[in-house]
Amino acid sequence: MAGEKPLTKSDLLAILREAGIPTKGDVQRIVSNEISSRGLTTKDDLKGLATKDDLVHMERRLKLRMGKMRSNLFQAIGNLAINSPTIQAFQKLQAKVDRYIGVS
Repeated sequence: MAGEKPLTKSDLLAILREAGIPTKGDVQRIVSNEISSRGLTTKDDLKGLATKDDLVHMERRLKLRMGKMRSNLFQAIGNLAINSPTIQAFQKLQAKVDRYIGVS
């Protein structure tokens, strides 16, 4: 017995498989298959999902962006109001153009 070499991990796994004892990997595979066949969610599946803090942060950023877009929209409307002629000024100009080109 003193001259015998100790068992390696791969030797031990081979002996366990021959005896019909499932290894850690076998158990994980069996459980994983069972979970997926039943449509259940694991902890690993939840890692990629957003947390409540993530959603709150995104909501704040969205509100800031919407506020900036709103102010830009109001600025554009204001610029149109300042730079566009009134209806009366447009009608006067249209009448002059019509007289010039001879439209009755």
